[in-house]
Amino acid sequence: MNRLLIFPFSIEIASIARYHKDLVDYEEVICVTLQKLSNIADTDVSYFDGGTHCGVKVTNDFTEALKLSNDILFYETGENADNLIPYVEEAVALEKNLIFTSDTNISELSALYDGKHLTNRQFYCDVSEWDRLKKIKIPIVMVAGLGNHCNKFDVQLGLREKFLDCSYKVSQVGTKAYSSLFGFDAVPIFHDIPLWKKILFYNRYFSQLVKLEKSDVLIVGIPGGIMQIDKWHNEYFGETAIAISKSLSPDLAILSIYENSCLSAEEVNHFSKYFEYTLTSQLNYFHTSNVKMMINVEERLLDYLVINHESTKIEQLLCGDTFNVFCNESSQKTYNKIISELQNNIEII
Repeated sequence: MNRLLIFPFSIEIASIARYHKDLVDYEEVICVTLQKLSNIADTDVSYFDGGTHCGVKVTNDFTEALKLSNDILFYETGENADNLIPYVEEAVALEKNLIFTSDTNISELSALYDGKHLTNRQFYCDVSEWDRLKKIKIPIVMVAGLGNHCNKFDVQLGLREKFLDCSYKVSQVGTKAYSSLFGFDAVPIFHDIPLWKKILFYNRYFSQLVKLEKSDVLIVGIPGGIMQIDKWHNEYFGETAIAISKSLSPDLAILSIYENSCLSAEEVNHFSKYFEYTLTSQLNYFHTSNVKMMINVEERLLDYLVINHESTKIEQLLCGDTFNVFCNESSQKTYNKIISELQNNIEII
């Protein structure tokens, strides 16, 4: 059996464990955390992401887990690189296959050790300001969010599973650098080029992808947030969301919001208008994550608190077009509505 060790395990990479059955090259995952607290040993993944019990345990015994694994995925945050070096060397001594992924495109560890580096795909093509957007002739579902850590990738994977269960061929690009573990690319990130060129780059990339894969539907995840959070956290003013959405003209859009975000009629109207006029897309569904975002005004920092999915506003989830990916009743209801809507929309088909 091919096993993947994930280290150090945290909420940022919890999706790999929760959806491990969808991994391309691994039948099993072993999750190891840096935390040395006694209550961490043999704890379910749900302790970290607040979701339903998924049967995958998290341990803090790296040495024992290393013996049972074939490949080791090291998740580098930029702050923990030096702390991970002894563990990397232990894996090298046992001739394990090393895989590195990070929250940036640059991994210090992959520069020091031989191994595979998971990152966003590089893409380039020749375009000019006179070029027109190519029409993508299959249904497109866009998954966006108010910022980081609001379960966007879980929504993307859950929706993918539903389409595949219905025998549709899915093209997909994800918000995580480790998307390739599931058999699809992470969204390309273009730096230091004007917005108009980014729009054309994304359009050409997605056009080539669906043509190559001959797919029935395209699912696109939007990295980061769709707009600035406050004057200290601008989320690049949602430029990536603007570029991708204008390159695609999605048929359906899902917005993932934080659990403590307001969903009053006024807020729904605000988001809907933002999607219509800024992102040139219709906002169809809201996803309520089980993560609270808190702004530390004094230190100008964002803090995130994971809560149990059962504590989310379930009464909201079972009415209207709002769901939570860990609430099976609400998520399956929404996924079924999405597929039905695409099937019944003659213009899309």
